[in-house]
Amino acid sequence: MSRPRPLRPPPTPADCPFEYIAFEALFERALRDVADRRVQEMERKAAARAIAFLLREQIVTEAVATDVLVAIWKSLDVSKVTRTLLLALRDVPESHDRMTMWTTRVAERALAEAHVPSFVSALRILVGLRDYDGAMRTSWQVALLRAAELPDRRLRARVYRLRDEYARRFGDASRWVRIIAVRRLIEAVRDRVRRDNLPSTNGDGT
Repeated sequence: MSRPRPLRPPPTPADCPFEYIAFEALFERALRDVADRRVQEMERKAAARAIAFLLREQIVTEAVATDVLVAIWKSLDVSKVTRTLLLALRDVPESHDRMTMWTTRVAERALAEAHVPSFVSALRILVGLRDYDGAMRTSWQVALLRAAELPDRRLRARVYRLRDEYARRFGDASRWVRIIAVRRLIEAVRDRVRRDNLPSTNGDGT
């Protein structure tokens, strides 16, 4: 008895960026979902992970990079989606020479549209790129200093991590790096004082 022949995917048109054409519908659906603000945030994050999988596994070619960038432009209101898709772009074939440019543009657009969490996420990725030279535009520095004073504690923590990542690679001589370090120290002192002033929960009342 002869062995059954292994299943093979249907042939893909030569001009299709997908190695397996069945993934095209998944990719297009995920692109629509990440950009649709009517879709729940959890679903948009899941769609971003699906896109990242296709790029990471290199199931698609560099021809889809433009589509992913457009999706990022439309989903800057969810910083997790922005970060996931930007990180995924690094896996697009031949993308290494363009990642700094793409990430810079995403940071600029996020700042222009006042999506500060996505702006900070983009800068954190930018700082880790091999070709990034450490240049920090004045508008970026001002935005980071303001973000470090916002009431959103999670956002402040992201800014502090960005500061640390930048300082490890480029040093702490920049004024914005030093100022944010001081603000974090002040916040830590205030938190310590607040904890010390809380009433004791010991049974003896002390």
